[in-house]
Amino acid sequence: MDMNTGAFFPETLRAIEVDRRQTGVLEEYFRKVLGHRVSAGLLRKALADAVSGRIIAVKDADGPLLLVPFTCNADDTAQLGAPLFSPRAAGAEPAAIEAAARQIGKLGADVLLAPVPVGSPAEAHFERAGFHPGPKLLEVSRATPTPQEPGPRQPGWTFYNGTRRLRFAEVFYRTLEGSLDVPELPVCRDGEVLMRTFEERGRFEAEDFAILETPEGPAGVLFVVETAGELEIVYFGVVQAMRSRGFGQVLLTKAFERAVHHGAGRIRAAVDSRNAPALEIYRRLGFSEKRAVRVYIKRPKKS
Repeated sequence: MDMNTGAFFPETLRAIEVDRRQTGVLEEYFRKVLGHRVSAGLLRKALADAVSGRIIAVKDADGPLLLVPFTCNADDTAQLGAPLFSPRAAGAEPAAIEAAARQIGKLGADVLLAPVPVGSPAEAHFERAGFHPGPKLLEVSRATPTPQEPGPRQPGWTFYNGTRRLRFAEVFYRTLEGSLDVPELPVCRDGEVLMRTFEERGRFEAEDFAILETPEGPAGVLFVVETAGELEIVYFGVVQAMRSRGFGQVLLTKAFERAVHHGAGRIRAAVDSRNAPALEIYRRLGFSEKRAVRVYIKRPKKS
């Protein structure tokens, strides 16, 4: 194989899931080949980025070429984290990604989702690996406000537990009606399975997953997870009949409270670039745009 001409094919590469006990060895290997071009912290993050701690390594006869963290969800989707390439992989990046995608497909994923920074070289790599460009998301964040920062008067809340899966799924589906947030991405229509997918996002307290209740019925849903000192807004949505009445701001104010509770220094979220109403709420409440990412989508062939 000629590494410089890119004469690589997925069949010549071996993709395997990495045992967590091997990550120390891989970290040492990649640090040696990358030298000072990547920090130890960034490398460690790439090795442990997936919520579930799962990693695919793609190798040739001389060692690893690619590491990519991933998460397989209960709804048969999988999300890929940022790929980390060895310099030896130059020209072979698409083939390595395709080999990784095939392996993740063998693990049961029917749809692969890969958020990739807009304008990065990885966009071309994923397209050449058979991924199709999907929606563009804007990553926004702000510092956690102080507890004294005033917010609107809040109605009641229903907090999540396993006995309320179908109730939460019902309200979640209602927030999708007429939504401008990534409507082309697949959504599991089995409420029990959908809620198990949410549960797999990481450890969270009951109040981190909440339905906003009003005398007229549920107004929306908020789901947040605290990770590494930041609060991620995994999902927030307002029921169609309740929109344009200030409930989006109420939901985000609840996210501020959860960030304070967890001691998280920042709050972050990802919003469909076409969702002007949601973006306006975020901007009004002090969020600023950090970067844009494109979601690349692939349905791996089953062998």
